[in-house]
Amino acid sequence: MRRPPTAKTKRARLYLDASRLLSEGYDSARADLQSLAAVRLDRSDAALLAAVRNVAVKLRTALSLSAVDAQAGASGQEPGADQTIEHAEEALKRTESMASIGAGALP
Repeated sequence: MRRPPTAKTKRARLYLDASRLLSEGYDSARADLQSLAAVRLDRSDAALLAAVRNVAVKLRTALSLSAVDAQAGASGQEPGADQTIEHAEEALKRTESMASIGAGALP
């Protein structure tokens, strides 16, 4: 007989999935994060879940930009310095925005 998951096991899944976002397990971690119910977590873990889900979306966007660059390289086109700088500036803006939200500021 299988016992229902406890608050500790749900918290463990949250932390495990958060770490797996930065590995080859991105897709399965993101899917599992979507299946976690925030109402079943304590307040701080629910806030963490929301933040990690947000990071997952941003990582997917960054990964998509990398894929575009890789395809351009495969077609013989080198991504230019201007494009690289533009991507870096966009990433910096997203990071600053996420940091200000974490500090309690509004986006």
